[in-house]
Amino acid sequence: IHTDEAGANAKEGDFVVLNAIIKTEKDSLLFSTYTTGRPERIPVQKPAFKGGFMDALTHFSKGDSASVYEPVDSMFKGVEQQRPAYLPK
Repeated sequence: IHTDEAGANAKEGDFVVLNAIIKTEKDSLLFSTYTTGRPERIPVQKPAFKGGFMDALTHFSKGDSASVYEPVDSMFKGVEQQRPAYLPK
């Protein structure tokens, strides 16, 4: 966590509005809300596993800033056929 603001953490059922930069492990840019010019609105869902992106969201409150690393294998676990070809195993 880069910035940790006081306040209630996000919980299942909440919506969070966030800016994000998504990169590969080798630093290739996949997506940026800064490029699109608008933040993402994401519903907080029950985390599929501890340490994943949804789990991370439940540790943040309004105004927080953080970097989250999630391996591609974890992101596509159970839905491997949805993994884009440009994201290696």
